Amino acid sequence: MNGVAQRGPIIVDEVPTISIGPLSMAIEAGALEAWCAAAQAGDVLVYAHGPVLPRTAAVVTLAREYADAGLVTLSSQRVAKGFEWNAVRSRVRAVRDISDRRAEDALAALSPPEEGSVDDIILRALKRAANFNAPCPSNADLARLARLDTPVAASDVIKRLKKRGAITVLVPAMGGRVVTIAATGKRTAQGSTQRGSA
Repeated sequence: MNGVAQRGPIIVDEVPTISIGPLSMAIEAGALEAWCAAAQAGDVLVYAHGPVLPRTAAVVTLAREYADAGLVTLSSQRVAKGFEWNAVRSRVRAVRDISDRRAEDALAALSPPEEGSVDDIILRALKRAANFNAPCPSNADLARLARLDTPVAASDVIKRLKKRGAITVLVPAMGGRVVTIAATGKRTAQGSTQRGSA
């Protein structure tokens, strides 16, 4: 091989090898969730490191959701072999279930309640949650939205809507109820357990 350039893979002990460079690594999403629940304001967690951010890792999506919720501030810094991506705990409060936040956002978009019957107001809230693939609002949230006195009154409206055929309701053993809107076939996402569900 004196001075002749060789093309193709490098042969080491007759075994072809290809150099692909360093890979990016990320922690499990559950580790970020557990850390965020226990961390104090200002605590830092390195959730990924390497030459590029591993955007397909579940922890990257969760970190962005936590940043949007104001739970952490995200940053990156150059280190010897690439970058480190950090989550800095911004304030101490309980970690909310992101699906619960989506349900709250869907309800907030309906406030203040529009004119109409209580049944119409609650049906609109259920349709909105289904359209956004958000969890079904709790009876307490629906009662507040429709200005009813108790969550039981909202449960009665759900039963009336069911009887009219406007909705179907599935209450799984684990998780919150799932409502399907008969007119569109769209359904709410399964969220956390609802108390006093119809």
